Amino acid sequence: MKKFATIAAATMLMSSVVYAAPFDDIENSMYKDSINYLYEKQIVLGRNDGFDPEGLLTRQEAALLLQKSFKLVDVPYRESYDETLEKTFISTDTTIDTLESAAMPATTDVAAGIWSKNAIETVVEARLMDAPGGIFNPKETMTREEFALSVSKAIYGAENQVNHIQEALDDKLLPNDLVIDSTPIKREEAAYILECVLSNDDFEIVPIMITSDISGHILPEYYEDIELGSLARVATLVTKLRDIEDDILLLDAGNAPYDTNIANTFEGYSTIDVMNAMDYDATVVGYRDFCFEFDHLLELADRADYKMLSANTYWQDGERPQRLSPYYVEEIDDVKVGIIGLTDHNSTLEAPQANVNDIIVKDHFDTAREIVPKLKEDSDVVIALANLREHNRQLPYEVDGIDVVIGGGNHVFGRPEYIDNTLFINPGAKGVTVTQVNINTLDEKMIGYTANQFVVTNAIEQHSEVKKILDDYASQMMTLMSEVIGSATSEFEAPHGHNRENALANMAADIQRKHFDADIVLQHGDGVRKGINTGEITLNEIHAAFPLDSRAIVIETSGQDIWNALEHGVENYPNPDNKFLHVSGLNYKFDGEKPAGDRMINITMEDGSEFDLDKTYKVVIDDFMARGGDGYDMFNVLNPEAKEGLSKQTKLISDTKDSVRDIFHKHLLEVENITPILEDRIDIVNPQDADENVTADNDANKFEGHKHDAKCDDAQCDNVKEDGKEDGKENGKETKKSDDDKVAKQSDDDKKDKDDKDKKDKDDKDDKDDKDDKDDKDDKDKKDKDDKKPNADKDNKIMEDSTTDEN
Repeated sequence: MKKFATIAAATMLMSSVVYAAPFDDIENSMYKDSINYLYEKQIVLGRNDGFDPEGLLTRQEAALLLQKSFKLVDVPYRESYDETLEKTFISTDTTIDTLESAAMPATTDVAAGIWSKNAIETVVEARLMDAPGGIFNPKETMTREEFALSVSKAIYGAENQVNHIQEALDDKLLPNDLVIDSTPIKREEAAYILECVLSNDDFEIVPIMITSDISGHILPEYYEDIELGSLARVATLVTKLRDIEDDILLLDAGNAPYDTNIANTFEGYSTIDVMNAMDYDATVVGYRDFCFEFDHLLELADRADYKMLSANTYWQDGERPQRLSPYYVEEIDDVKVGIIGLTDHNSTLEAPQANVNDIIVKDHFDTAREIVPKLKEDSDVVIALANLREHNRQLPYEVDGIDVVIGGGNHVFGRPEYIDNTLFINPGAKGVTVTQVNINTLDEKMIGYTANQFVVTNAIEQHSEVKKILDDYASQMMTLMSEVIGSATSEFEAPHGHNRENALANMAADIQRKHFDADIVLQHGDGVRKGINTGEITLNEIHAAFPLDSRAIVIETSGQDIWNALEHGVENYPNPDNKFLHVSGLNYKFDGEKPAGDRMINITMEDGSEFDLDKTYKVVIDDFMARGGDGYDMFNVLNPEAKEGLSKQTKLISDTKDSVRDIFHKHLLEVENITPILEDRIDIVNPQDADENVTADNDANKFEGHKHDAKCDDAQCDNVKEDGKEDGKENGKETKKSDDDKVAKQSDDDKKDKDDKDKKDKDDKDDKDDKDDKDDKDDKDKKDKDDKKPNADKDNKIMEDSTTDEN
């Protein structure tokens, strides 16, 4: 029995009880057995002290019948919203920028508070019924054909490209003695149709709730004027599903434990404890789960009350880690569901090498081909929890026998779709979206689904038990992270988009150069995520500014390779780009009008001496670049599997254990005060305006600006809200300072680059702290078979309109 099971859920188990005839007006109805059956299932209600069997079924009544019959949780919607927005339906390519409009109600002619409102919103979002232009017409009647189509979509899936009604007739899930035509349907006939489906002993519904890429985002976050997320709110949705059906699956597609202050401060235990309280069934090891040592991941697996899966992770000696299961089988209402976990086989190439020295992650496709047939023998339905990032969509083509692929690692959310006869689901990320997918089976085979994806806003109440756990951890973190470690004499502006010199990145680079006595530092743009406000600097601000656990790597490389790296870093200028390089020890000049690959003009050393293309320099980079991340193949000294692009002049000097954040922290404790100063280290000839529709792919900036919202505790780095910047002026060039104080204030133009956007498409981008949010759509275009990929119903394009009351 699940912890969150309630009396309501227990009551639903009483469906086998035979009730006395509940309605006085059904004795003469030829469908009275169907009506009684649905009443026992708590699906039908009366009308005017009776059932009114001969009465015509209204659309709002149909919505409630569909929701209850197919076990759909109410879709939460925001009653208060920006009326200038147009309703957007979640699709297969929804982005974070449309979340606010996606959270708007789907219908505008059904007022909030009306008894049918929640059911109507739920079935419209599920694509079982439509509401063109936001108009649902709740009191209109339905035809037999319309109701049969809605029921058939709930059986086989709205996106499934089949003749829904014919499929249901062939499978004997619609009655063959009721003409399905344009005749207005009576309430008793609707009961008969539903009873035909639900009373079939071979038909089963397996309810599933799914999250993915939580990445430590267990607290609420703020995106412009909308509060998003919180696992306490996700827990409420899960509880509502368990109130409907106690025996459900709660699954996660990986990358859960780390990546925020509250997660990293407690080394992932905070995330695990919350997921334990929610009674998860299983998750898969994701590529971000190797951010801490592998032995620590096994400790988290031991602490977890749910299964942590990875079929392709092994010790170097070929044995499986005991605390990681390759797969397991769970029985839900007599349906055996086999669940396999697949981890991206490139994960160890991008993780800190010390964390993964003892393990290997085998080819995910080969592993799946080996295991899925065995799992299929013991299962009626096979689900793959696949944290494979850009390879998620390829899995159905590569491996036969998988019924459902739940794709993690991409931060993509949207409606389900079929890829090569496999249902493919993008659950979303960071607790901001949650997916309900009910798998429908007939004769122990999957035949379809119903699905909804929830935008987790403050329209959802936080679950009290889970919120208490979050509050306890947040309180502990507040104490730790509120420690003042220095001060800033003026503001270091947030690097919303990396396409020019940035003060904080300059300082971070200078500090590393001094720390390692290096000639040059190339600071990857994505390593600096937020700015620092004027005044006292807390540990929380340092973690927010440098959220990655990036390690400093010392190499020797040629001047030519440094030139090539800088050329690579500006190839997407003027558009902001995470691979844009900030520097210490040299200055460089490029022409913004020249074509990519031919922009660099010159490099000079900081002291004014000549830069020598043939000379070897001691250079500090981070471990991401040292694995060839973001196309820096010339520095690929840490990637033993893919060194084709590694320059012959580049060699590893030191794989340090020092994170960029810790080096900065130590420096701040020593100097106490820091000041931003502009030095023109990056000189742009013919500067260009960035495309305002393109921003750097920076996950940390999707929901948070660098200033704290008044509603949020300083300790909760997740709870931050984007602040629009006032018009200001760049600092002029100041007198040259020491290495400790060399910084440059970011140009005002950076305020154009909204840090909540994530639309930039580049095929050469490797992942760094969840860099691949956009890749799923690109990969989709390359790999989908047009004849097998259904689309969402086009009739469901809805805009908002006016509302009326309904009793």
